[in-house]
Amino acid sequence: MPPLSGSSMSAWTDATKDKLAQQVAEMSVNEKVPAHAGGKEQIQDGFTVIKTKHLAKLERKFATATSELQVGSLPNLSRGETLNTKNISKAQEKDLHDGPTVRVFVGGKLAHGKVPKRCLMAVSESATAFFNANPAAKEVRFSADSANSKVVANILYRLVDSPISGFKLPMALTFTKAVLTYQAAQALGMGKYAEPISKGLRVTISQRLLDYEEIDVVLAALPATDRSFQTLANDLSFRRHKGMIPDADDFDAYLANNAKLADAIAEIEAEHQAVREARHEQRVRAADRRHRLQEKREVAAIKQTINATGSVKTTTSEQAEVQRKLMGRGN
Repeated sequence: MPPLSGSSMSAWTDATKDKLAQQVAEMSVNEKVPAHAGGKEQIQDGFTVIKTKHLAKLERKFATATSELQVGSLPNLSRGETLNTKNISKAQEKDLHDGPTVRVFVGGKLAHGKVPKRCLMAVSESATAFFNANPAAKEVRFSADSANSKVVANILYRLVDSPISGFKLPMALTFTKAVLTYQAAQALGMGKYAEPISKGLRVTISQRLLDYEEIDVVLAALPATDRSFQTLANDLSFRRHKGMIPDADDFDAYLANNAKLADAIAEIEAEHQAVREARHEQRVRAADRRHRLQEKREVAAIKQTINATGSVKTTTSEQAEVQRKLMGRGN
């Protein structure tokens, strides 16, 4: 299988059929087939497929690779589903660790040389879809910027060397390691197992001001659409607005060199400014309504002081002014 590379998910989602599957598909449509008699070649016509021995051999290899992934105790995998790892029997546990394996590379470095495909499929929706489409794949490659190779290796060794039942990601003792573990889990398609880490990251970000090294890790590891990144951008925007960031000039210089974060904060601040302007407009309109209501009440009070012939009994200077306005309106 040719090397796969790209963004964190490209090793799973950007791949089409593997080389064996491509050969089967291409040959079944395009190959010219020598005739069994008469010495003339036969060409595939319409939807009629004429198989050669070579094509039949490729199809058998593809079918064998597919069947090796399937096992009776694990019907979910062949249906493209992950397993509920909390309820796995001993037989299923054994079947997951048996069968074909795959090598996993990150940035050209071997993270693990023998990962059971079924183990990966049990905990990764991406791996399940990938291996069902590419059953003969011998390796999966991730780009260097999609994950840290050592962190990926740590996750894979835990997956391979421990029971799948109750599988959890390795514990991270620092904020930086937590970010890298979360990033690697996302790359491996283990998003549901990474959610507790994501929650922990967001809590930490909200509770304290990160140092620049920690911010650097978040910017390098997480996309702008990630919730933890968005929490960081919102927190920094809030602290900046409230004057809670020490040495604001240094922070402005940092933003000038980090367009990804600067753009996110600028967008947040623009949204907040729009909200403030809308609220100010609402307050202005509310004050205007109160003023008009008060004026109407004063007019009503003056009307009550006018007798049936239109003469005024007593008025204050303010009431007289309102009366002049009233008369000027034709009342």
